[in-house]
Amino acid sequence: MPISATGTWTSRRARGAGFTLLELLVVLFLVGLLTSIVVLSSATAGLERRLEDEAARLAGLLELASENSVLTGRELAVGFQPGGYAFFYFEGNDWQPLQSGELFRPRQLGSDMQLSLIVEETEIDLSERTSHVEPHIIMYSSGDVSPFLVTLSHGQTPGRYEIHYEDNRFAAQKADEAP
Repeated sequence: MPISATGTWTSRRARGAGFTLLELLVVLFLVGLLTSIVVLSSATAGLERRLEDEAARLAGLLELASENSVLTGRELAVGFQPGGYAFFYFEGNDWQPLQSGELFRPRQLGSDMQLSLIVEETEIDLSERTSHVEPHIIMYSSGDVSPFLVTLSHGQTPGRYEIHYEDNRFAAQKADEAP
């Protein structure tokens, strides 16, 4: 064990134990950067999940309404407007709002979701909210459904979901990202 001129011995390793301020700042910066990436990606994943859930809910409600139409022998329909939709039944010569408890109540999508609609190869303009919602998709008591394509999207995520009637069932699936 060597002794210095002052009579004590200290190694370089003993003096260098610990981290410099610069090293600590770099580590804190990296931790903050990784945390912000995780938070932002989970927020986007949450929006994507909400979009998927809403598309599945709409497809399920359309399926139930179609089955209800066949079982009750009366035509049902769903009408869309910006940010929501409502169910109707046909009575006399007019469509009436379907107020059948909680299941077929009018639904709001939320201000962050966009809705587009094509019925029988005609795009429906849903840009203006009106006080009176018109039926767009008709579910006949015979089991037939008017051809349609509903697209749900969110301005902050690239994903879109499409709901349509195919092979005697309503399907909700993620749309192709290709234009």
